[in-house]
Amino acid sequence: MPLETIQSSDTEAILSAIKRDGACIVADLLAEDQCDSLLEDFSKHMDDVPWGVDELGYKSDFYGAQTKRLHGLFSKSEHMEGVPTHPVLLNLAEMVLLDEKKSRDFRLSNAGLMVLAENQDV
Repeated sequence: MPLETIQSSDTEAILSAIKRDGACIVADLLAEDQCDSLLEDFSKHMDDVPWGVDELGYKSDFYGAQTKRLHGLFSKSEHMEGVPTHPVLLNLAEMVLLDEKKSRDFRLSNAGLMVLAENQDV
């Protein structure tokens, strides 16, 4: 089943989808120019990563043959700075982790990127 796409302004619908499906696609969260800058920065690294392997050369059945993975995104793009502190994301983290008493606090320890192959012949 494909993930539901929800506008970034509708945090209640996003929260509902996360509770129901475990994830969703949040539309229009970042400005188009920020997305373009992030894509440009990360593409420099992803172009050299083979399918089914992460940037460090680690290959595992867990990764699957149709993914590429990049770690340490803050070291690869200065445009990442505002992503984890975006008000919508912070609000959602607070609602999921703090308001529901699943945590007393939260911290980001790793930022990664996963690209999925568009076709089955990679």
